[in-house]
Amino acid sequence: MMERNRAQTRCRKTITLSQENPSHCGTVRQSRQTRGIGYIRLKQLLVLVIILLVATPIFAAMISNNVPEPNYETVVVSQGDTLWTIAKRVKPRTDPRKTIYEIRQHNELKSVDLRPGQTLFIPI
Repeated sequence: MMERNRAQTRCRKTITLSQENPSHCGTVRQSRQTRGIGYIRLKQLLVLVIILLVATPIFAAMISNNVPEPNYETVVVSQGDTLWTIAKRVKPRTDPRKTIYEIRQHNELKSVDLRPGQTLFIPI
């Protein structure tokens, strides 16, 4: 009997919309529980976002430090130079076709035509 009085007292405290309807007590209590779960999930989401904001720059720094920056040699095209002659001059022990491919990729050349005075970046 004492348990029932305590439950009714708690129920009366939570009734906000209707004083006459005691069945409304369970609905109010359920909405408070749902709100509590939402608050906990919001806190968890906030913690996750903070962890990601802190961890992302750390991982980015780790990755960028592991990748060596490519070294480039700058070549100014002279009259009569071709990609083939430049490739053989810059990397004499490498297949010129590979070097020409790299030069075209890094300089975004659409064709093999060169102009005197043009600057090319050649990866070493």
